[in-house]
Amino acid sequence: MLKLDILFDDLHLKSISYRSVKNIYSIYENTDGFKFATGVYGFISYDVFSSQLFKFISKDNVFFLDIFLKKKDSFIGKSIGLVKGSLSVEENILWINSFAIDLPYQSKGYGKKVISILENYFKNSFNVNTYCLSVSKNNISGFKFWEKCGYTEYEFDTLYDLNKITEHALIMWKKV
Repeated sequence: MLKLDILFDDLHLKSISYRSVKNIYSIYENTDGFKFATGVYGFISYDVFSSQLFKFISKDNVFFLDIFLKKKDSFIGKSIGLVKGSLSVEENILWINSFAIDLPYQSKGYGKKVISILENYFKNSFNVNTYCLSVSKNNISGFKFWEKCGYTEYEFDTLYDLNKITEHALIMWKKV
C-alpha cells in the first residue's frame, strides 16, 4: 500500500491505520447511504469486511485514505470520509475505487476539494495525467458530482459485478 499523508488547508488525507477500521466499517455498513460509493449492497460482517480490507491494502500501488477535517488548531477525531484507489505508474493512470463523505459533511464542498487535492498530489508526485472511475448509472447524484469535478463519460456499456448484483456502470475519466 502507498503510504500517503497529505495536509492541505482544512483537510488531512492520511493512509488508514488499524484504528480506522471500525469507522470505515460504519460507512460500509450504511448500505442505504453509501452502496454506490462502496459497492456493498447488503450486510457485510466485520470479519469479512476486515479480511477484504487487509487483502486490498497488502497490494502494491494501492491507497486507502481517511479524510480528516481540521477545525481551528485541531482535527476532528473521527474521519469524515474515505477514498480508496490504485495507481498504474507505467500508464500514469489513477483509478478511484471508492469515495465517500459522511452524510453530515456532504454538500459543503469537501468532496470536490478532496478530489482536487488527490489529483494535484498524484500529478506532482507520480506524473499521473489520467484519472478514472466507474459510477453506477443508478447513482444520479454521484454522476453529477463527478461531472462537477470535471470528469466525463468514457464508455457506456461497461458492466461490473458488485456482491453478485450486476449494475450498469459508466466509466468516467479526466485528463490533466
